[in-house]
Amino acid sequence: MFKTFAKYVFLNVMSMLGLSLYILVDTYFIANEIGRQALAALNIILPLFYLVTGVGILLGTGSSCAYSICRGANNDSEANQSLTSGFLLAIIVSLVFTFLSFFYLREILLLLGADNEVFQDAREYFYTFSFFAWSLILSNFFACAVRNDENPKLATASMLLASFLNILLDYLFICIFKWGMFGAALATGIASLSGLAVLLLHILCKKNKFYFEFTGFKAIRFLKIISLGTAAFINEFSAGIVMAAFNLTIHTLAGNVGIAAYGIIANTALVAIAVFNGIASGAQPLFSYLHGAQKKQELKAVAKYAFITVFVTGLTVYALVYLNKTDIIALFNKESNPKLAEIASHGINMYFLSFIFLGLNVAAISYFASIEQPIKALSVSLLRGCVIVIPVLILFSGLWGMLGVWLSQPFAEMLTLLFVLSSFKNSQK
Repeated sequence: MFKTFAKYVFLNVMSMLGLSLYILVDTYFIANEIGRQALAALNIILPLFYLVTGVGILLGTGSSCAYSICRGANNDSEANQSLTSGFLLAIIVSLVFTFLSFFYLREILLLLGADNEVFQDAREYFYTFSFFAWSLILSNFFACAVRNDENPKLATASMLLASFLNILLDYLFICIFKWGMFGAALATGIASLSGLAVLLLHILCKKNKFYFEFTGFKAIRFLKIISLGTAAFINEFSAGIVMAAFNLTIHTLAGNVGIAAYGIIANTALVAIAVFNGIASGAQPLFSYLHGAQKKQELKAVAKYAFITVFVTGLTVYALVYLNKTDIIALFNKESNPKLAEIASHGINMYFLSFIFLGLNVAAISYFASIEQPIKALSVSLLRGCVIVIPVLILFSGLWGMLGVWLSQPFAEMLTLLFVLSSFKNSQK
């Protein structure tokens, strides 16, 4: 069982790292080729990126959990219909997002905190990004579906190809063609299309065990998909909400240079969080299948592997980032702005303490959702997502300024972990 767990987790960590590189690579090239103002503009846009990927993960995780549970119970017809229903929802949501982005672009950017200094750069990136939002939603959906259909290698290959292409196109469009924010967004969009094309090979080459099967709209099926995927969505999208809250708070305390410093921290954290998400979503197909097949001992063993892995990873991430913070900051500070470096350095010291607790919370969300305990999964997602961190951010920043901003995240993750431990203790009584 450990060998199977290690295979799924390793491949999925690679896949999630690939996804995180979409924005990290944009951040690197934008910071070094366009400048601090553009970096701040990108950080304003990031909550929308989290929203788009979150919707894909919601529908992909929800329908894939239902698919694997049904397959474990030998109900292939219901399994196929679950994935089909999730796919149809993904199409509908993609169309709605594109419509709203085109007609309410200015209002959305102002709501996210774009001021006159960064508005034009933010507008240029977001407008281009909107054309490709559907491909990001569908690529996240099919990555979950393909992984649960016993082809984690293809899911990983799609993300790695997309990431490599994004790096290549970012260099070409930003450094060579000098297309600025438009080039950065275009590179991300084209890369997402390439990843989606690779995932569709699973169906086109007839390697799929699932088939599109639709017998009509059934509210109970859609509700099950949404209930099983909502925790994963909140886990993803709440990062965008929290980022928007941090941006607004930091702008008041330290201006756009503070937002740029937070951009360095947030994008570095995005890569580390991808590792935790990779471990959690890599274990998810095993959690769901073993739960559906009622193999309790094997399920307990896989859960143990997952929680030990994320805890050790969290300690390792903090140590690596703390020891290499000067080099990390320098990567995104070509102008050698001393104020930017100072804010980012203090932030890394405090903010990354959250990673000691964060991985355990993310793994708990995946576990609870996979064994059909969506209320617990949703509770953990909400607590670590925004219910605790935003009030704490407001309180701590008022008391201690920027120090309070950085401490709010680890404090929220620690309190959430106490709830997770309590939930496990109560479930074993």
